[in-house]
Amino acid sequence: LVLILTITFFLLFVGDLFLRDYADTLKNSQSTNKSVHRSKLPLEYYEINQDELWKDNELMFEQGFNKAKFHPYYHYKSSQVTTRYFNIDEKGLRKTIKAPKEDAKKIFMFGGSTLWGLGVADKYTIPSIMSEKLGKSFDITNFGEGSFVSGQELNLLLDQISKGNIPDAVIFYDGVNDSYAGTYSPGIPGTLTQHLEMEKVYKSLQGGDNLINGFSFIRAYIREKLRKISYWKIASYLKNKYRNLSDHTLVSQENINFEIDVKAEKVINIYAHRIKQIKAISKEYDFKAYFFWQPYLMSNIKKPVTFEQKIVDSKPPKLIKGITRAYDFARTHFEGQEAGNIYFIADIFKDVEHPVYMDDCHVDARGNKIIASKIIALLHEKLGQL
Repeated sequence: LVLILTITFFLLFVGDLFLRDYADTLKNSQSTNKSVHRSKLPLEYYEINQDELWKDNELMFEQGFNKAKFHPYYHYKSSQVTTRYFNIDEKGLRKTIKAPKEDAKKIFMFGGSTLWGLGVADKYTIPSIMSEKLGKSFDITNFGEGSFVSGQELNLLLDQISKGNIPDAVIFYDGVNDSYAGTYSPGIPGTLTQHLEMEKVYKSLQGGDNLINGFSFIRAYIREKLRKISYWKIASYLKNKYRNLSDHTLVSQENINFEIDVKAEKVINIYAHRIKQIKAISKEYDFKAYFFWQPYLMSNIKKPVTFEQKIVDSKPPKLIKGITRAYDFARTHFEGQEAGNIYFIADIFKDVEHPVYMDDCHVDARGNKIIASKIIALLHEKLGQL
């Protein structure tokens, strides 16, 4: 029996080694389309080593995002990471390339992973590009965080203010995560993208049963180790692929509405209230607040080109419909509200014929340059008056 078990584990180990590259390929195919997209970038972006960039990206996920630290007000912040292209400091903040002068005006920028800069090096995040263009008179801090919704960003701002860190201006860059959480998963307007995961953790801690809690932590530890095994990666790929297919079948055959329109409108109404809350805080603490509704591939604004269409085709109809409807309501509520410091820039790539999306929401360095330039163009006079 011992011999049989030894041979079995040996074969499984060898099999895992042989399948590792294949498993990583499958895993990457469900995330950023780096191999295809990389070949489309202009040569000016190749002063960085692309292979090292994506290795650093994986390392950042393992050490930064996946090992995020708990916070009582906004739930979590990424752990410290130091690599060549992705750097997170001890406060959980993504590095912004800047050299502000001593009396520079402080600008705090809030958003999810699109503002944080997933898939691009430190120098090509929106805050870093803006810092380069605006110069030494402005000190920009990137408070973006993976999967953050506007409620978490508001709490993060309140936490900074409570600690005496008062900005001269704040910029909120939102849309995707609020719409995703409110209309698709978990489909509860105003909640977190990780609502279900947080709920499971809370329920596991109820009752104070130390034995059950101990088993929960052991199970989480084992699960984390299993995620690195090739068999697990392949199984996860097949599971996600089947889930997407089942979503397609379910929606197309039964035409289930899921009350998407109601949820989408609630998402925008809640965000409008968040804007009012932040503006009220800005008056009390004497800083300016600006709000940008971000672009999204599935919002039916930019015509997908080349592999962007493959990204659209791979997404469940329920997801596409939910976010599309949220963006429709956002246009109705926010377009033409520049006088109130609200800017609907979801159509920023409308006339761009080349690909800019790496997945359904994250854009490449070229796309971030377009966004950063647009924000500066819209705020140039107002920032100059700070």
